[in-house]
Amino acid sequence: MKKKLQRLFSVLMAACMAATLAPAALAASDLDGHWGQATMQEFIDRGWLTGYGDGQYGPDNGMTRAEFSSLINRVTGLTEESETISNYTDVASGAWYASDLAKALAAGYMTGTSATTMSPNAAINREQAMTMVTRLLGLTAADTEVEALAWFSDASQISSYAQNPIAAMVAAGYVNGTTDGRLVPKKQLTRAEGITILYNALDALTAPAIPETGMVYGTATLTFAEYYAGDVSSVDGYGLDGITSATVDKHVSFNNGMYTNYTEDKTDGYNILGVKNVNVAVDAADYPAYVALNPTFKISRSVPAQYKTVTIVDGKAVYSATNFNVVDTVTDATATLKTGSTWGDYEIDVTEHSTAYIRNSRSDEGFAINAYIQGTILETESGLKVGMEFLQSMWVQPWEISFNVSPESTLNAHIAGWDNLDELSKLVGEKVTKIIFIMPDSTYIYEFDGIYIKPVYPEQADVAASFTAGSAEVAISGVPEDLEDVTVTITCGSGRGATTVASAVEIRDGKVTMDSAYDDTQTYTVKVSSSNYADLVAAVPVNSTQVTQLTQLAEQAKALIDDGTAANDSGLIEHYEEAQALLADVGSATSTEAADLISELTEHLSVYTTP
Repeated sequence: MKKKLQRLFSVLMAACMAATLAPAALAASDLDGHWGQATMQEFIDRGWLTGYGDGQYGPDNGMTRAEFSSLINRVTGLTEESETISNYTDVASGAWYASDLAKALAAGYMTGTSATTMSPNAAINREQAMTMVTRLLGLTAADTEVEALAWFSDASQISSYAQNPIAAMVAAGYVNGTTDGRLVPKKQLTRAEGITILYNALDALTAPAIPETGMVYGTATLTFAEYYAGDVSSVDGYGLDGITSATVDKHVSFNNGMYTNYTEDKTDGYNILGVKNVNVAVDAADYPAYVALNPTFKISRSVPAQYKTVTIVDGKAVYSATNFNVVDTVTDATATLKTGSTWGDYEIDVTEHSTAYIRNSRSDEGFAINAYIQGTILETESGLKVGMEFLQSMWVQPWEISFNVSPESTLNAHIAGWDNLDELSKLVGEKVTKIIFIMPDSTYIYEFDGIYIKPVYPEQADVAASFTAGSAEVAISGVPEDLEDVTVTITCGSGRGATTVASAVEIRDGKVTMDSAYDDTQTYTVKVSSSNYADLVAAVPVNSTQVTQLTQLAEQAKALIDDGTAANDSGLIEHYEEAQALLADVGSATSTEAADLISELTEHLSVYTTP
């Protein structure tokens, strides 16, 4: 949510009282280095913004009602004027803004400040500007979207009349707020902020008229069942995923796609409802009925490279298979299957070799497949296709794909309720041969020889590993008798730095031997593999070194959160809270869980310590 808000608060500025429309050839000196320079220069080049002379554009100057309406009219090309402008005594017929205010009245986005005044020279604040844009675009917000405003620290300052308009602007992606999580609704709008708002809403503000025939293209919010319609084998099981309070801030992770009913007071969690900003095409004849069914639909000016087509059948919206824009089919990547991981019964990790499309870091920069991902489909050798969902299986680092297949599974505890387990369970016993990554306007297909999804052991298996200081022998207990061809693999360390110290070793007399003696300062992971079931992870207690490391990292995180440096870093806050919970109940935690948290906290904290 935050990324979108920064772009939107600057598009309505005003075309400087009675100035000419001739675009400037170069940005003025007071734009150089300003955060709004690129956007303002585009408006200058288009003839929508002129300066004060001497190359001055006043990006930080406050705007008036008249200036704002002037800029809106230039961007939208409005021409109709209301005769009622003569009712307002403070608008002289010869004033430079008289025509613009008459257009604003005719379009309905501005009203008088009283029955006889328009207050053309009065300052306009941010909530007033956003309200005018929503009136012009006909935007309204759902109740859940209004509730979501609570995420902003100054939401209580929003006037009651502006709550729905501002929520609609945020939901549409036209406003994201300041970098410190505020909306500052009462602050006077600056020229740079006004232009940014209009720039973010430019497609909608300059959208073509609805054609009488042909297709109308735009974006809409869809449920997962609607999103995957025609693209997967079945959408019968797709409903709502429940997210626990432990990962409550994850609603900001997917800044373009994830649609939730999150509000700040949902301390017990929330639901993922579907996918935002999906390209959709609808026949002009069905357009009115479709907008009535799905008011999130926003018209685009151009034909998208990738989209779904919707038709109205018996009063319901029916979506087609996606018209995919396949950018590349990668055949030399490798996929590694992990079972019994922290993130689910199964985890598939994709490693690229000749390509580098998939984000595998903390930043989107340079990756074609990133946090704007909308969907992922696993396709098997038999033709089965199953769609993945946000947080359940798709992550901001999409090279990792995880999923559960059993409702009794205790893995990936962040998911309080999985809605499509019936579909996911169909993958068991299949070979995954394709992974399809779906971005808003492009699709990437990865082909593999076959990733066999072995069945999960049907009962609770209390496999445990016991280490002895200074010894290479590890005692293994609790292995089910019906496992076949059993071997044990032990790794030392965590993350990408882990090394294998026992590889597919057979258990002899209840023990396996590592390549080196146990080091209680290291983290060990023990997996029991068999030919007939998915791997079982042996419980390894948290060691004293991990407790010390985690305590120190948690203290560093708390200091950054408390002093405001990381007050809005939802990822760091979430992992800090998880660390606190683990340290409060170390006896119930495993070494692997502690290692994962240590790795995550270390990476998050590096942002604040790296020069």
